[in-house]
Amino acid sequence: MYIKDVLEKHKNKNISLFIDMDGTIADYELKYPIYYKNSRPLLDRINLLKELLNIYTNVEVYILSASATKKGLEEKNYWLDKYFNIKKENRIIIYRAPREEKTSADKKLDFLNNFDTDDLIIVIDDDPVVLKTINKHKNKNMILLKDSCLSK
Repeated sequence: MYIKDVLEKHKNKNISLFIDMDGTIADYELKYPIYYKNSRPLLDRINLLKELLNIYTNVEVYILSASATKKGLEEKNYWLDKYFNIKKENRIIIYRAPREEKTSADKKLDFLNNFDTDDLIIVIDDDPVVLKTINKHKNKNMILLKDSCLSK
């Protein structure tokens, strides 16, 4: 299912759209996971999102990403300022310490389950572990989509 189809189907509802960064709107190299600042933007996906957000005014967009370093938090914000500039308060970049027990997927799930809204929540992520974790334990009206939904 493509994001455009989902948004069209729910055009009469308020939607909170949560988009992952790494591998979803920014190219992510496993060899260099802390250098977000220079990650290549996935412009086809970013342009599609911008186009859809101009059409569907019922959508509030958020970034829901994780970083294993404090520097990564800064670099992700720098990257967003440059390539996908959304309000600072809509940038949820979760810090996950390297030896922390909770995974990034668990921390994203915790955030979503505590997000106070009556909106339909749509989550787009490239990581099947994240999607599976959220799907297994979600407690809200939520639609989960693989990053491939951002293809035209």
